[in-house]
Amino acid sequence: MSKLVDDLLLLARADSQQEDMIMIPFNLGRAVAEAVSPLEPIAAKKGIEMDIQLHDQISLAGDESHIKQLIVILVDNAIKYSAANGLVEIELNNHSSYAEILVSDTGEGVKEEEKAKIFERFYRVDKARSRESGGSGLGLSIAQWIAREHGGSISVSNGKIKGSVFKVTLPKNQSKKRKK
Repeated sequence: MSKLVDDLLLLARADSQQEDMIMIPFNLGRAVAEAVSPLEPIAAKKGIEMDIQLHDQISLAGDESHIKQLIVILVDNAIKYSAANGLVEIELNNHSSYAEILVSDTGEGVKEEEKAKIFERFYRVDKARSRESGGSGLGLSIAQWIAREHGGSISVSNGKIKGSVFKVTLPKNQSKKRKK
């Protein structure tokens, strides 16, 4: 219940533009590794292999704590929606003006008709999951807000064989503080 309340408060602050983002340079590879580390035991319990491919030299001007939150949301979802003994891949790619984060899983994937809806608040792909085991349906909405506040984007596609691939693109340079 506390997580739901925290998520709702964050979105309320975001809607009223009261959630500040301080944009300062940080090492994106290190931030991703720190965000993923606490999730590795959860994946291991399910027998899910984590394949993490990071480039340590990507510097991003952004709000590190919010970027970590975005990573946790995507990786946690990938673990939840992957079958036991599956694979979750996290890949960080360095481009000239932007960084790209790919999070893929070996779950069922996202149906075409649901792709436009999954970033809506309270939308959950698997309606049969309880809020306790399946989340509140706010995570991807929060992830999208974080990406947009950084001047970036988030999208979903289906994997080559199965599963989902979430792609986040973030420009490397941002102003020091988001304007209100």
